[in-house]
Amino acid sequence: MSDFGSFRPLDEKREWGPVETGEPDPDPEVHTLPRFTAVRKKADESVTSSTTLQDDDELFFNMEPNLYYRVEVSLHFFGATGGDIKAAFSLPSNASARGSWSKLGAGASGPAAVATDTWDARDPTTARPAGATGAASSSVMLWQGLVDSGDGGEFQVQWAQNSSSGTATTVNAMSYLTAYRVP
Repeated sequence: MSDFGSFRPLDEKREWGPVETGEPDPDPEVHTLPRFTAVRKKADESVTSSTTLQDDDELFFNMEPNLYYRVEVSLHFFGATGGDIKAAFSLPSNASARGSWSKLGAGASGPAAVATDTWDARDPTTARPAGATGAASSSVMLWQGLVDSGDGGEFQVQWAQNSSSGTATTVNAMSYLTAYRVP
């Protein structure tokens, strides 16, 4: 048993839930816990010479309708300081989000350039930029917030270069997305 208790994948959509043992549950509260979804990026993904947002190949999950999710997205990336990165989310119909980005500012470098930007809940699809520190080192964009799932559907991470560059911008393996269903 892990620190998360007795959990297993419910299906191939990367959703997790309590293990059904067939025995009466001594604590019925366990089955009312919010669902937990975790997605770990398994392979690097690169974009070159493009500022058009594209769906990340791995960082997405399906939301049930009319629920709230606490979501965290961590993008570990590298690329040329001229190309940088921008990221946003694609949400289902009637969905909304409120949260904040912690990131390295676009075109800046070094620890002193870390800044926080507030996500606009009226337009969660607006891309937010962050600066790359060069092809040899990794930078991080972290978004944490609350998502109202609206009609339900896919929460999809999208990203692209902030400025078109012939040097690839790469989102690294080990980037991740976690989501907890909350009351």
